[in-house]
Amino acid sequence: MTEIKRIQTNKIKLYSEVLELSKRENIINILSLCYNTFSYDYETSVVDWLDNQIIFFLDPYGFNNKYKDKRKIYLEKISKLFIDCEYRNVSLDKIVLYLFTWTNEELKMFFKVNKSNNKEKSVYELGLRKLPQNGGGSSNNYVLKYIESLKKIDNFKKTIILFNYINSLNEEESYYNFIKKNFDIKELYIDNDTPFINIDKLFIYLLNLNIKKLDDIIIYIKNFFIKFSPKNQLLKHKIKDLNIEFSDKEWYYKKYTSKSNISHNFFKLFDGKLVKVYFNTTSENNYIRSITFVLFSSNKMEYSNKNYYYFYMDIYNKINNKFGLKNTKKTKEILTHAKNDIEKYFSI
Repeated sequence: MTEIKRIQTNKIKLYSEVLELSKRENIINILSLCYNTFSYDYETSVVDWLDNQIIFFLDPYGFNNKYKDKRKIYLEKISKLFIDCEYRNVSLDKIVLYLFTWTNEELKMFFKVNKSNNKEKSVYELGLRKLPQNGGGSSNNYVLKYIESLKKIDNFKKTIILFNYINSLNEEESYYNFIKKNFDIKELYIDNDTPFINIDKLFIYLLNLNIKKLDDIIIYIKNFFIKFSPKNQLLKHKIKDLNIEFSDKEWYYKKYTSKSNISHNFFKLFDGKLVKVYFNTTSENNYIRSITFVLFSSNKMEYSNKNYYYFYMDIYNKINNKFGLKNTKKTKEILTHAKNDIEKYFSI
């Protein structure tokens, strides 16, 4: 699982870095040219041809016998670049992702070269690169699906946004698996025996997702990036310990910090009873994880006292405005009063 998560994280990072709207049309043109020219040969002819032509295009040695040993090493290395690990077939997903790593100038020239009769001109012969660089499915119908999918410009734009958010979330909270919790769909699994999300399958799935559903996912993930930013007035009364007389006039503040998170604690009396509100935030960028209210049965924070909980927002568990099962009408009134009171000090 750890290795799969690492691969997912790295692939998400790559998609978030290379997806670019201006490259989309150039890649559609390349795929369309290949499909229109080679889809009539055999079932995987388009992807095989693409693989072959990319190898030619990136070949720094050409057919010069002087470099035949180096070229042999190059061919062995690049031939593995687009191979599907399970079936050892060329993967269109890997090819499309790789094409997004090229510049627009390189994409346009690759299209131009392969549209002409001189299909063995390399990127180095054309002067587009100075030094050698290392550089799902494989059927012709899958090429056609990619073409149609990439043409959905609104989905493409929002897929870029979502991948950027997921990448940021992975960097911020490596333990939290947004992909697993929100896209647990059998069709997106690596295979039947490996029930983890294939990021390449996720990419094309998002390109074809109902735009309203895609918007809803983006709205939801934005909640993970709400910063803890209270007005200064709320932080005015900082305390070192809890052995003080709390007030019903103002909030008191105490901060706890650990390696993985920060807990911002606030205390105030309501109807003679102490309410504690704590905001759990990330330690890196202070994004809010959850907001929890605790009501004690006296004016002191003693856990032997009966207390009541109210989850105002728990993003990771999708809890929002949820009272505990044992809350009475009176405790709900007090906790709601506390929520409304502390909200005045935030501008979320």
